Amino acid sequence: MVRKALDEFGHIDILVNNAGGLAGEVSHSFASSVSEEDLRATLDRNLMGTIFCSQAVAEPMKAQGWGRIVNTASQAGLQAQGRGVYSSYGAAKAGVMAYTRYLAQELGPHGITVNCIVPAYVSTQRLEAKVYSLPGVREQILAQIPLGRLAQPDDISKVLEFFVTDLGDYVTGQCLSVCGGAIKF
Repeated sequence: MVRKALDEFGHIDILVNNAGGLAGEVSHSFASSVSEEDLRATLDRNLMGTIFCSQAVAEPMKAQGWGRIVNTASQAGLQAQGRGVYSSYGAAKAGVMAYTRYLAQELGPHGITVNCIVPAYVSTQRLEAKVYSLPGVREQILAQIPLGRLAQPDDISKVLEFFVTDLGDYVTGQCLSVCGGAIKF
């Protein structure tokens, strides 16, 4: 992927690591019993993909002396989910946040910023169909959000724009929670 982009465009300025999701069923995602297969698939999809894509662009960005890497984590990496579900997903996203901070330290001297978006409850087509449409779930989630609404994809893209444009030139190693106040530190 990186070689193809370099061949076609000659440089890579921005990498957004946005792949993610839980492997397996939520009902089988408890920390004490998640299967090795689901655990590895979730870690590969969320954490390892972020690491390998970042490694692939690091040298070309260092060579040009500039770059922006933005990783996507999740509020599940900041706080445990109810009943302990999504454990492998939360662990992977917590890993993405830690990796963001380490990579920012390494690449900062080369003019490359590395930051992380940490969304909470986003209204996407998939989540609307699989989660928010379940009886009582939407109401329960909205009660946790001081702004009183789910995030829209545009709420997330505005933070992405900040990180990759000159607005965020002096920001690196940061994990910004985009949650409407749902994460209360």
